[in-house]
Amino acid sequence: MATENNSFFKVHFNLHNRSACRVKDRATQFHTFRKGKTMTTILENNSYSFSRLETEDAILFTWKHIPGLEVSLFKAGLQAFAELCRQHNPAKGIIDATALDQQSAAVAWLRGQSDAEAQTYDNWWLEEIVPKYNAANLTGLAVATGDPSAPGELPNLPEAVKFKVGYFPDIAASVDWQP
Repeated sequence: MATENNSFFKVHFNLHNRSACRVKDRATQFHTFRKGKTMTTILENNSYSFSRLETEDAILFTWKHIPGLEVSLFKAGLQAFAELCRQHNPAKGIIDATALDQQSAAVAWLRGQSDAEAQTYDNWWLEEIVPKYNAANLTGLAVATGDPSAPGELPNLPEAVKFKVGYFPDIAASVDWQP
């Protein structure tokens, strides 16, 4: 399945490199975000965590920093999140991708800068992940990228995507977005 715009995902997923200062800022930002929010951890492992944001009717997928993140682990995390959304039917899915390793094979694949996989990220996402999000009746998918210039809600989505998608600078903006 080909997308109408092959650069759809690559253009809007400009993640920032991590530094000690940014990690501290992110921790402060997340603590501020959590004030007044009811969060229940659904699953946590060495790679990521899933939490239910009760007051937002959303599920939060938080990637941990994994040096050299492989494509297979990246795919497995996204598949697990999509399946969790399908099971829990939140109004919104939120992905905190600010900690992803910018030099990893997974981010290179996401950006279309690797041909290590037979299928591009765009096509894989449309074939494997979007049907689960559609089955969950998501109204929106928000991605915190760490990029201060993140574009917000995307105006043109592939026809198969039945929910709104937005890329935001941080987790707070992702949670505040109303699709």
